Amino acid sequence: MKTGFGGVGGGTWRRGLLVTAAAWTMLAAAPLLPAEAAENDVLETVFTYSPPSGSGFDGWSSETADLSAYGGQTVRLALVKNIPDDTSSILQWAVDRVSVLADGVEVVTNGDFDSNTDGWTQLDANLGGSGSLIGSWRVVGFGDNPDGTSGVQGPWGGGGPMETTFYQDITIPSATTVALSFGWTPGSYSAGADTQTQSVEIREALCPARPSVQLSAQTLARRRPPAWTTRSRSAKRSRASTARTSP
Repeated sequence: MKTGFGGVGGGTWRRGLLVTAAAWTMLAAAPLLPAEAAENDVLETVFTYSPPSGSGFDGWSSETADLSAYGGQTVRLALVKNIPDDTSSILQWAVDRVSVLADGVEVVTNGDFDSNTDGWTQLDANLGGSGSLIGSWRVVGFGDNPDGTSGVQGPWGGGGPMETTFYQDITIPSATTVALSFGWTPGSYSAGADTQTQSVEIREALCPARPSVQLSAQTLARRRPPAWTTRSRSAKRSRASTARTSP
C-alpha cells in the first residue's frame, strides 16, 4: 500500500485514491446527494401555447396526446407557465378535465378541479427574476367551460424570468394504449402577454430513494486503519533513517 503524497499532509493510497485526514473529515460532513437528482427534467412537451400580440379573449379548446411510451413508469405530468421577463401583462391560462387513461383506467387524481387542487403541487423556479407571481394556481369557475364547472388557473404574470409549475406524479401501468386529454383556455390576455408560454409537459418524477452514500464520522473512524497518519509518517521517517545509515 503506497503512503504519503509529496509531503502534503500525509495520506494513504487506497485502491488508487489518496485518503488524507482532511478528506475523511470532508466525507463525514458532506451532504447526501439528493435522491431526486434528475427530478423535473423535461422528457417531452406535449402542448405549448403563447397568445397573439395585443389583447383579447379566447374560449375553451381540447387537446390529446399519446403517452403509450411511458407505460410501466412513474412520470410527472406538469402544467407549466414560463415568464421570460418582468411583466404585469395578464394571461389567464386555465386547464380542466386532465385525464390519463391507461387502457381505459384513469391514473390522474382530481383532474377535474371541481372544488380543490388536491393531488397537485405547485413548484416555482426563479430563473433570475424577482421571483414574484401575480396570483397563484387556484380553482376558478368558468361559465363557458364545456363541462359546466371549474378549472385550475395559473398565475397571470410575474417577475420573470421564472417558471411556475403545477404538477402531479402519476404511475402509468403497462398498457397497450395510454392517452392524455385535457381542456384549456387562454382566458383574457393583455398586450405584452405574448412573451409568456404555457405548456403541458411530461417530466422526470421524483426518483426512488437511492441507498445513502454518506458515511457517518463513527463509520469512517471504524473503517480507517488505527493511527494511519502517524504510522504513515513514522514509516517514512524510518525508511529515511535507514537510507542515511546504510553503507
